[in-house]
Amino acid sequence: PNPMGFHGGSHQECDWRLLSWVGCGISTMMFLGMLFMPESPKYLLSNGRSVEAVAVLKFLRGSEYDSVSEVTSFNQSKQHEDLKCVREGGRVKDELTCGEKWCVPSSLQPMGIMIVLHLTQQFSGINAVIFFCQEIFLDAGVENPVVASLIVAVVQVGFTLLLTIGLLDMAGRRVMLTSSLSGMTISCLSMAMAFHLKQVGSRQDWL
Repeated sequence: PNPMGFHGGSHQECDWRLLSWVGCGISTMMFLGMLFMPESPKYLLSNGRSVEAVAVLKFLRGSEYDSVSEVTSFNQSKQHEDLKCVREGGRVKDELTCGEKWCVPSSLQPMGIMIVLHLTQQFSGINAVIFFCQEIFLDAGVENPVVASLIVAVVQVGFTLLLTIGLLDMAGRRVMLTSSLSGMTISCLSMAMAFHLKQVGSRQDWL
């Protein structure tokens, strides 16, 4: 059966083909924009391209920025790490093969953190809520689930803007992560309890 609100390939409020074209256009613009993006300064410095790294730093942070001092600091830090590896009996990271670089602790630890964060985000329940937003609101008794879904989207965009303008740095990433996961846990439990009570016939409209 067709999803709720879909009749003959079109939605009651909007055409899914139009949404697909909009998404395709945004992805295409991002792809074309990335073709003109320079390599990261760290990548350039790691490959001995200091002149290009200085140019990229000036492009990213302004022509008045003292990019030479940052390049010098990076090179000194890299030399210190290489010397530490040699003293500990290991090999310089540049001498390792691609497979060996993935097995060193300095690569495994951030990779492990990234995987855990990604899995946590995917299994937090937000995707299920967004995908079935209209069905959830309709089943909850909301008269206009489309408007409610738009409000959810606006809230998402609003909080994303708040994070990008400095809230993430002010509050701290750990605080924001733990608070958002706690809020998501409470929300999922409340929603599950509300629909369970509705299924068993207990009216709890405040939920």
